[in-house]
This record gives sequence, C-alpha cells and structure tokens, in this order.
Amino acid sequence: MSTYRTILEMLLALRRLRHQESWTRPQIEAHQRAALAKLRFHAYAHSPFYQKFHAGLTDQPLGELPILTKSMLHDHFDEIITDPSVDLTTTTAHAQALRGAEWFLDKYIVSTTSGTTGNSSCILYDRAEWATVLASFSRYERHIGSIRGMVRRPKMAIVGSSTPWHMSARVGTTVRSAVLPILRLDVGDPIDSIVQKLNAWQPQILATYASMAGILADEQASGRLQITPKRIVCSAEVLSSALRQRIEMVWGNIAFNQYGASEGGTFAVECDAPYRLSNGVEGQSRGLHLFEDLFIFEVVDHQNHPVPPGHYGDKVLLTVLFNHTQPLIRYELSDRVRMATMPCSCGCAFALIDDVQGREEEVLH
Repeated sequence: MSTYRTILEMLLALRRLRHQESWTRPQIEAHQRAALAKLRFHAYAHSPFYQKFHAGLTDQPLGELPILTKSMLHDHFDEIITDPSVDLTTTTAHAQALRGAEWFLDKYIVSTTSGTTGNSSCILYDRAEWATVLASFSRYERHIGSIRGMVRRPKMAIVGSSTPWHMSARVGTTVRSAVLPILRLDVGDPIDSIVQKLNAWQPQILATYASMAGILADEQASGRLQITPKRIVCSAEVLSSALRQRIEMVWGNIAFNQYGASEGGTFAVECDAPYRLSNGVEGQSRGLHLFEDLFIFEVVDHQNHPVPPGHYGDKVLLTVLFNHTQPLIRYELSDRVRMATMPCSCGCAFALIDDVQGREEEVLH
C-alpha cells in the first residue's frame, strides 16, 4: 500500500473533520443519530456477536443496550469482526510479525490495546477508518492554535513507543515520508540520546507522554536540552497540574492535553480558550473538546447509570461511530472523566471534558 496514498486519504479526512468542527449542537446530534443507526444496521447484518448480544434490542435506544467489556472483545473477536475472512489467530500472528507499515490482508491496519486493564486485544481499521484515525491525531490544531501559516510545514518530534503493534508506532510507520518532517524517537531510549537528537532536530511541535514531557522539561531546565517548541502535545498519560507546572516553568504556557486510545484514536483535545470549572471556584482553566462526530461518550457510575456533568464517573461507555470493521458499541473504558457544565468560550459546540483522572484501576486508596 502506498504511503502517499495513505497521507492523501488522511488529509482528505482531516479536511472533512475540520469542517465538522463548525457544526451546531443540532447538527452534531443529528449526525450522531444517523451514524449510530448506520453502525448498528451494519453490525446486525454482518456481526454474529451483535446479532446475539443485541437480540430483541435492535430497536431500543443506545442507553438500554448491554455493555461490551474488554474480555468480551478479546474472547469474541471472530464473531465481532464483520469480515468473515478475519480471525483472531491470523490477526494476532500478523501483529506479532509487524516490522513496518504492513497491511493485514492488504486492506486492514492492525493495532493492539496495551492490556494494562485486562487482555490485550487486536483492533482493526480499513483504509477509510484508518484515515479517520490518523486525522484525529492532527485535529489539535483547531483548538490549540495552528502554526500552519509558516512557509514550511512545522517540524515535529514524537517521543513514544516503537513497539510495532502499538498505536503510536502504527501511526508513524503508515505516514512516514519526506512530505511530513517528523522525527520519531523511542521513549525507552537513553535520555542522553533523546536529548541529543532533539537538539539536532529543533522541533516546533513536541508530542510525547506526559511523564516524558516532564523529564524533558527537567533536561531543558538543566541546560542539556536546548529546544524552543511552539506546542507540546501530551497524551497516553494523565497531565497532572504538577507535570504541567514543570513544563510551563521552562517553556511557558504551550502544553496541551490529548486524550485517546487504540480503540478509536484521539477522543478529545485541550482547547486554548479558558472557561470556568464545573465547581465554579477553581478559576479559569482549559477543557478538552470531545470529538462527538466520531464518538458517543457515556460517563457512568459503577452501576452504569449516567453521571451528570460536574461529577466524575467511574467509567466511560464508548461507541465508535466510524469503525464498521470491528464495531464497538457501549465499550467499557475504566477512565474517570468529568464533563464540564459550561460550554467553551471558543464557540465550538463539541461537549467539553473538565478533567481526565486516569483509569479506575490506577487509583490509590
């Protein structure tokens, strides 16, 4: 498969997604209803699992459907997939043999979940779905301010996992070309090596895990790292206030949070516009715009009852609207999320997340 074809498909998807960010609330809700109906119709027609799992419930609203757990996604992989030529054994073998930008059966990208909260599962995307995933990683520009006005495309450095089947590695290998000036470094490399390569590259955008951003901030403060990024995009881990403070002490107010997972790409990105937190006391802060044109997020408690904005849920029920290859309908993520009670001052109608506390399993009592 041509890398340049993949990049073109990503750019076309990104243009479509950026247009959708100007939608009003009625437009967003109408799109969600239509996309959900299309997703469920496809799942009921082509997925043996959903034919049984939603038996007698096909006309019921989303909130009355059963919950898809991580263990069910793993154990019923062959039945959930809507392509009968795909099975878990060959998909897993393909993932384990990955070395670059290989496509499974010449039509699917395979990534895997981390497995930190249960069984690791393979996640499949066809060409159009993968283009949407790739585009989701670039949507931050609308909300944190674009630097695309430069004569040349901004130089980016990504410090993440190089494990071939990890989402970040899959993104990197499928768009690697001279067209996109990106330096990719493994987060497990010696810090001296990472610092040396970043100094030589001088990125304008730095994307990495929140903890690594803190480490690199310390390196900058010591004088060993000498870069002047315009944006720092943190993902995969909680960007705590302490970490943000470490970053801002050396680079200023340029760190932005990005929230996502292998099961869909980027769910939400932080906006640079301030708003008042849900409790009305904590002053001005920034929220994360949830990409409601791609996902339906249900923030619920342990009993799967909806949690109102302004309160943390115990988990999230995720419905991925664009993945028809491997439908995820009310898929359980153990993320503690708090939705905002007030809209963002930037004017974007996408729902706003106040805060992401991380996974329920990682809470220390």
